[in-house]
This record gives sequence, C-alpha cells and structure tokens, in this order.
Amino acid sequence: MSAQNPSNVTVVTFATCGAPQDRGLDLRAEAFAMRYLALHLGHHFALYTPASLIAAGHGDLVRAYDDKYQLPMNAGYHTCGFGAWKPFIILDTLRRSPPGHTVFYLDCNMSKYPAYREKLEAVDALLACSTMLGPFRVFRHASHSGQLAKHYSSEAQLREIGGNSEFCRNFPLLAAHNIIAVNSLEAQELTGAWLDLCRDERLLLPPQDGEHDPDFQWFCAEQSVLNQLIARRVESGQLPWNYPGLAIGRGFAPALSENSHVAYLAQSGIPTHLAALERPATSISWRPVTGSWSDWQALHGLTVQSSGSGAVEMTDAPKLDFHIWRLTDPILAGRPLMLNLRASPLPGCNTCLIVMQINGTVVAATDPAGNAIVNNAASLETCLMANGEIEISATFFNLDGSLSLGLGQPYGYYEGSGTAQYVLHGITIAVEEDEPPALPSAAI
Repeated sequence: MSAQNPSNVTVVTFATCGAPQDRGLDLRAEAFAMRYLALHLGHHFALYTPASLIAAGHGDLVRAYDDKYQLPMNAGYHTCGFGAWKPFIILDTLRRSPPGHTVFYLDCNMSKYPAYREKLEAVDALLACSTMLGPFRVFRHASHSGQLAKHYSSEAQLREIGGNSEFCRNFPLLAAHNIIAVNSLEAQELTGAWLDLCRDERLLLPPQDGEHDPDFQWFCAEQSVLNQLIARRVESGQLPWNYPGLAIGRGFAPALSENSHVAYLAQSGIPTHLAALERPATSISWRPVTGSWSDWQALHGLTVQSSGSGAVEMTDAPKLDFHIWRLTDPILAGRPLMLNLRASPLPGCNTCLIVMQINGTVVAATDPAGNAIVNNAASLETCLMANGEIEISATFFNLDGSLSLGLGQPYGYYEGSGTAQYVLHGITIAVEEDEPPALPSAAI
C-alpha cells in the first residue's frame, strides 16, 4: 500500500470495458466514478478487468459462455465468467495487503444501482456497524426471511455445497454485491474456498428445467455458491448460528435481521440457545440497580422530556438515525440482567419500543399493541393492560456496561417523523446477585 495514503481500506471492484476489449457492458465511467469517490474519501482503490485477469493468467475466471446460458435478470453475466472472478479479486487484494488491512469489495455498476454511491460514502460507518461479523462479512439481502437461498440456487449447489439440508435450502438470501474482508488467515481461507467452488462449472452454470427447487425464481451464480458455503459453515458450527444477522441494502440502511430459519438447526443438532424460558430461572438471585431518569442519556435522533408524575416522553427525530436512550453503569457489564418497564403508546404511535445491546442487537421489540415483534432474550413477557399501558419484562445477558431503550421499526435504525411515540412510566433493573445479601428494591 502507498506510504502516502495511511488508509487501512482498499476499495476493489471489477469492470468490463465493452467491445472490442470484451463482450460485457462498458463500465469504464462507473469504474472511474468509484475510483474518484474512494480516493476522495482517503481510501486505496484497485480495479480488475477481464483484460487484466487474462494477462495475469486467469482467463478461465472471465470466460465468455454461450448465449444459451444468458440470465434473464443479469443479461451480460455469462459473457464474463458468471462472477467466478469475484472471490479471486478479493483474495488477490488480501494477499497484496498487510495483516489487518480491510478489502471493501463493491459491484461497479453505479448507474444501474445509484445506491452503491451511498454505500461507498458510508464505508467507515459500514465497517463500524459490522465489526461483530468477524474478518469475512457478507450481508443479508433483507432483514426478513421472505427471500431464501433455494429461490436463487441450482440443485447442484443445494446438494453438493449445502448437503441438501433443509437449513441450507431455507437459509436467507445473501447479497454478494458488497463483501468486506479483513486480511487474516480466516478471511483468506473462506475466500479461497469460495473461489475453489466457483472454478467448478457444474456449480456455476444456471440450472436447466427441473434442476432447481420448485420455488426457484432466478439464478445468482457466484452469489448462490457463497450463500450455500456460508449456510453450510453455520450449520456445521464453523460460523455463529445467527451469522450474518445484518442486512444493509443496496445503499446504507443497516437493519438487524430476524432469524426464523434457525429453527432448522434443531434437525442438525446445532445449539442455538434460542429456547426462551417461560420465566427467569428461580435459582438466580437478583440485585436491584438504583438510579433515576437523569442517569440516562438521549443519543442520536431521540428527544426525551418530562411528562409529569415521574414519567418521560420519547420523541423520534425526522431523520434516518438511531433513536435510543442509554444508561451507562459498570455494574451492568457482562452479566445477566432483568428489566421491567411500563410504557404507554401515544396517539399516532407508529413504531416499536426496543431494548438494545451495545453491538446493535435488539434484545426485544414490542409494538404499540403490546406484541413482542423481536425476541432475542432468554425470557420476554409483554402485556397490554386495560389502561392502555404496556408492561414488558425481559431477562437477558447484557454485554457491556450500558443498556439502551429506544424506538425502532422494529430495529433501532430508521427514519423518524418527529413524532412523540411513547411515555415511559417506570423501570426497574436488576443484575444477577454475585453474593448475598440482596439490597432493598428501588424503582426508577
């Protein structure tokens, strides 16, 4: 890397140049725009083309296939190797980089997807919000589970990479237009495994009639290869059960994902620790945490003001942001926590009340009707009272010395409307007792 550029990030992409250089689209203008933006933001930039790969002896990765393999949703992809080059250029850039350097791959066609510019401009924020994913980061296509791997894969991929398991078939769709790899043995090994699979034409060519799932929609070539590779590694315990658990979108709209697909892991014997207890274990002794509303700090887009009688009103901001209220206390760090609160949705309330961890994980989200929309707690109980108040009780392991309440739809990052959403009437917090005696209870 250049000594003149201290950035620890290289933005890398691939561009076809059109005739007479190759049979792809002429993406030179898009490549220049990406290069200009990357350098303007202070990052390194690396561009690969079919000609450069052929000159380096890797022409097999950009092979032009017969037009009978043309994809309806990506008409020119068969003319440049069905994306087999993608893991190679990521791996090649990793190998040319120092340990810990970040390779930020992004598809080049910004004229087709203008939101890519937004993602490129948010590189630092994207890196920060995805740290928990480890050295190889690929994101969910969407935060819901409506789009599944089997809808975009061939039977060859589902059987030979995914082992034909229900978990791998029903794994959420991943989006390979953006890959982040932090240079390490782990990132190079996974990228190399992806490349090896992409060199196998049987796993890269689009399926013919009858060679796909009955719910098949269209084929995504190298993306589907990666989808099955990741799903298989999750199923085998090589990656966390909820990996990746984060959707970003074409631009930068981070959202934690629901994980209903992990129900299939029970068939594979992989522990997920998702089974909720009906009530907190009676063997746990709890110690109340004392304090007041003044100990909490409104962050990002949230406004909090007194509503009388010891209650507070939460209002979101008319912008795309997090809308959270945070309590910081070392006593909360790295231990089980029990939270009880009462809240009333205000007229026009159109968002959820959430409990959030420092890493962005939403422990619980409850809608204005008192329904639990997100539950990542060990125990979560919600109830809509006759007076319109919602009572929430959650027990979970808290990661650090802070706790966040806030607003979400259902996750914390969304575009608010400047609306007063909830009144919080009271909250009690207790941590697992390290040693007796218990302290007197104190409500905030």
